[in-house]
Amino acid sequence: MKIFRSLYNGIIVSVKSWKGVLITWLFSLILVSVLAIPLRGALKSALGKSMITEKLMDGFDPAVLSELGSSLKVVLSFFSAGLFLLLIIGFLVNIFFAGGLFNSVRSGVERRTFQEFFRSSARHFGSYLIITLIVRVIINFVTGITIALPLIIVASGNNISTKVTLIIVSAAVLLTITVMGVLLLVIDYARAWQASNDKSACFSALGFGFSETFKRFWSSLPMMLMILSVQVLYILSVFFLISGWQPLTGGQTLLLFLVSQLLVFGKILLKTWRFASVTSLMEENSKAVSQDQSFQNNPL
Repeated sequence: MKIFRSLYNGIIVSVKSWKGVLITWLFSLILVSVLAIPLRGALKSALGKSMITEKLMDGFDPAVLSELGSSLKVVLSFFSAGLFLLLIIGFLVNIFFAGGLFNSVRSGVERRTFQEFFRSSARHFGSYLIITLIVRVIINFVTGITIALPLIIVASGNNISTKVTLIIVSAAVLLTITVMGVLLLVIDYARAWQASNDKSACFSALGFGFSETFKRFWSSLPMMLMILSVQVLYILSVFFLISGWQPLTGGQTLLLFLVSQLLVFGKILLKTWRFASVTSLMEENSKAVSQDQSFQNNPL
């Protein structure tokens, strides 16, 4: 019951935090445009009036890449450098805006203004950066083991049957998903705790994140797995929708762009729902602990 109440509260609060979601979406659009617009110009300059664009109308043909000659190397070099820079900036921007989103989804927040969002984003940026880097290193290390170890076992076993291989791979996938869910709970609890405290204390926040995750394991993990399932289904739905869309006119291209941006907005809203649900569960657990302590101190 506590899980579904937190999920429901998360939906309500995340919708109320639409200004923060809007800002996050807008900056993501700007970052992508910074790379996409110059890349489009470079491709247009490289293609010129060749017949490549017409050949690509019926699908991708690797043979046409040879017609680009030296221009292809320039375009790929520009794209790889721009993509690397975009990933670094995007990583930092997402951490920055996470501070504003976590503050917006707290209960009792009356002023969800643009000014408050940016102020909250800046207040704990350093703390959120350290928390994110530490948990990301742990995630990469642990998931690397859970993925690599079963692959090594399967590759080294000469007499392993197909059934056993399927069991090993399935167990590895389930273990990886569980580990990801646990570590996402750690980072979300840590950031939710930090958002409710004025003083930046990244290591205290991480300590709370680990403690709260394992203390509330049987209520926290199922909720996180539900949220992740919804997010995965959403991403798959978006992929099948966009991949089958082939615009042939300018109007169709514009419509595809608008729909894709609406879907990106929905993805950010789902992430905010996750933040809000974890924050709601944390606040509910904290309230229950306070009531228990109050009862013990005043049994009569």
